Amino acid sequence: MALAVAISDQDGRRHVLALPITHAQPGAAHHRVELPAATKRILGLDDAPSWVITTEAARFAWPGADVRVAPGRATPIYGFVSSALLKSIAQSFLANRRLGETVSFERYDRVVK
Repeated sequence: MALAVAISDQDGRRHVLALPITHAQPGAAHHRVELPAATKRILGLDDAPSWVITTEAARFAWPGADVRVAPGRATPIYGFVSSALLKSIAQSFLANRRLGETVSFERYDRVVK
C-alpha cells in the first residue's frame, strides 16, 4: 500500500509519486508521518497504527503498469487524505530530501502505452 500523489511535468504528462505505508514503526520520528485513525477509516484500512514513510518514494507514469486494482476493489484509489495531512507528509519528505535522507527511484521501464 502506498500514498500516491499525482503530479504533472512541464509538458503536461501525468506522473505519480508514491510513498509507502507500513505497520512497522520506522526509526527516526522525522522519517515518518502517522496516519490518523479517522483517515484510516476513510481509506478502509485496519485499526493498527500505520505510518507513511517519508524517506522513500517511487515515481512512475500514470496510468502505468505499477497501478493495479487490489482484490475486492473496483478502483486502485482507496480515497483521499486531508490537505493538512498531505501538507505534513510533503513537508516531511522535502525536509528529508534536503538532508539527503531519501531514496527515490523511477519505474518508467514498465510504462503502459
